Formats: sequence, C-alpha cells, structure tokens
Amino acid sequence: MFEMGISMRNAVERDLYSNKDFSLIIGKHRLNDDYDDYLNKIKSQIDAVWVIAPESDGILLEIESILSDKIWIGCQRSAIKIASSKSITKKKLSKFGILNPDLIQKNRFFTNYVLKPDDGAGSENTKIFRTLEQAVNEKEKLNESGRKYILEKFIEGYAMSFSMLCFEDCLEVISIKKQIIKIFPDGKISFIKNSFINQELSKSLKPKIFSIAKKLRKAIPGLMGFVGVDFILDKNNNIFVLEVNPRLTCSFLGLSNHLNRPLSEEILKIFIK
Repeated sequence: MFEMGISMRNAVERDLYSNKDFSLIIGKHRLNDDYDDYLNKIKSQIDAVWVIAPESDGILLEIESILSDKIWIGCQRSAIKIASSKSITKKKLSKFGILNPDLIQKNRFFTNYVLKPDDGAGSENTKIFRTLEQAVNEKEKLNESGRKYILEKFIEGYAMSFSMLCFEDCLEVISIKKQIIKIFPDGKISFIKNSFINQELSKSLKPKIFSIAKKLRKAIPGLMGFVGVDFILDKNNNIFVLEVNPRLTCSFLGLSNHLNRPLSEEILKIFIK
C-alpha cells in the first residue's frame, strides 16, 4: 500500500513539475514517520495541499483537520467521513437506489461471503469464506481486537472500478478499468493491478456508470476532484458498487498519458480559481 502511494505521488509530481505557475513541496514522508509533526512544520510554507493517503484508520480525516486552514485539493470532510466507513456508505447507496451488496435482487442465491475492515483501503485484510458460519465466527474474533469488520455477500462477476472528476456543479467519468485480483486458497484477496478495458465495453457501460455517478454525488455530498469507485459487474451487466474512495487511487497511474490530458492540472483548477 505504501509503495502504491509513492507511485501515485510521483505521478502527480511528474504531471505538475513543468508548470511554472506554482512551486511544489513534495513530502518525503516515510512509513513510520510522525506525519503530524511534518505537516505542522510545513504549514506556514504552503497555500494548498494535495494529500496522497488512505482514508483507513482516520488518516485522511486527521490530515484534513491539521490543514483545515489551507486550500484542500480533494473531497470535503463530510464526504471523507461517510466514505471512510463501508457500512455507512452502503446505507447511503441503498437510500438512493444504488445497487450494492446490501441492496440486491430478491431471491438471488449466494454461496460465498466477504469479510473486510469497515474502514479498509483496497483489498486490505479482505477474505472470502465458503460458509456463513465460518465468516461470522471470524468476524466476531476480529471485532474483539478493536477494529470493526463487516460481512457482506460475495457477488460473482468482474471486479472493476471507475474514476470520475467531480466539479462544483457537474462531473465527468474519465476511466473504467478492470481490477486484476488474486484469491488465495485460504480465501484471502490481493489486489494486483488495474487494466484498461476495451473501447466497446467502455462505451456500453459509460451511460449506466454516469447515471450511478450522479446518484453517488447526491448520496455522498462533498465528493470533489478525483474520486474512485470500486464495483462488480455481474453476468447480467448489473453494477454493484462496493466502495467509494474520496481521494486519488491507483487508477490515476498512467491516466494522463492514456487520455493525453494534464489531469493533475485539471484537478487543481477545480479548487484553485
């Protein structure tokens, strides 16, 4: 996860380095460093901040709080707070009629169950169980450790994601990707990489995804800038939203070159007029 964050930070740096309209301070924060001290040290030197960090363990919310007097390049605090909890997010999605593992067709048969941290990023500590009893027992053990885990029904299909740019009064779906994941014999899930889907599939999915994206902004007010959404595409082309990432995701990697657009500059202009 740390290496992925470095890659995303480097991608933003490459995009922005040649722009002479502003100067960059690139945080060389290491895994076990105290980021509170670092951020407080550089606060006086910056006007705007773009943080590459997960929402898990309240990290993104804490950083936003430390830098609340700066221009924040990213989602508003209200959206981060909702999206940081998968269970709260799914309640919001269900309320607005967005398919998700908690809002499914009646009489749909399930054989597997997924156990994951409520505030996890990516496939972190996510595992598939073959029986509900096994999943419930493991959930109870993990919750006793102090971190909240949630249980949801496993939906057969393709693991995918879409990325969108959220402006003040409109949005744009800029990419749809397939997620390459590995499921180990013990049920653990590991994210490997993203890959672009073919143009034909992208064209057929985009209208439905755009409709979902518009509902997402109503369900989670405060989504701004780059937002990533993980979903499952089932055999009937139903889209089940799994989670909403209120931040830059690994889908950003290579996207500027692929689209031949200066995405980092476009994102900055959403917040800096």
